[in-house]
Amino acid sequence: MIREYALRQGLRRWLISVPVLTPSLSSPWLAVVTPTSFEVGRHLIEGLKNPTVVQDKKALEVFSIRPMATREAIQKALTESIYSQDCF
Repeated sequence: MIREYALRQGLRRWLISVPVLTPSLSSPWLAVVTPTSFEVGRHLIEGLKNPTVVQDKKALEVFSIRPMATREAIQKALTESIYSQDCF
């Protein structure tokens, strides 16, 4: 996701793999290198251990949104972000 976002924004990002992912070590680092807070970062990192692919087709009946590819979702988010900034 980071690579796709960087590509869409024309950014160059280095990704460094770490052998251990712990929220207590990663959260402060995330707060240093991104504009997010320590608390938000901790929750985001803790969420990485959970599967995020919905297998139950019943969700399609309940939610108004539809699945889309990562590339499409990032482009949509960036486009909608640009339009929402114009409102302020």
